[in-house]
Amino acid sequence: MDGTIQLYTIRVNGKELKKISNLPAIRGRSDWSPDGQFIVTYSGEPWNREVYIMNFDGSGARILSPTGGNSQGPSISPDSQWVAFTAYFDHPGDDHGCEIYIMRVDGTDLRRLTSNDYCDYQPRWGQ
Repeated sequence: MDGTIQLYTIRVNGKELKKISNLPAIRGRSDWSPDGQFIVTYSGEPWNREVYIMNFDGSGARILSPTGGNSQGPSISPDSQWVAFTAYFDHPGDDHGCEIYIMRVDGTDLRRLTSNDYCDYQPRWGQ
């Protein structure tokens, strides 16, 4: 609406449209925590993307992922304690080098879940 891709909220009746993010280059996948407390998304130029976390109203936005991994496609666990995402930490610059990682919502306890010779992309949590 203002020339950049951002996150908005709106009531189901179509009223009260509100811009809640102001990040440099939001990409495709965002996720709202099941407990309604926060949102994760990713932003940045190609090969320089990071996972961001913010409060439900867009306040307090900050980078969550370790930098340098071209992190993207975040998904929040059903218990709102973990974020799964795709990154290239172990194979930077390799189109087929993305793996799936998880970390706690405070950014700690990074773990790689996959190890393949092809890209594992856009993880989603089961119920």
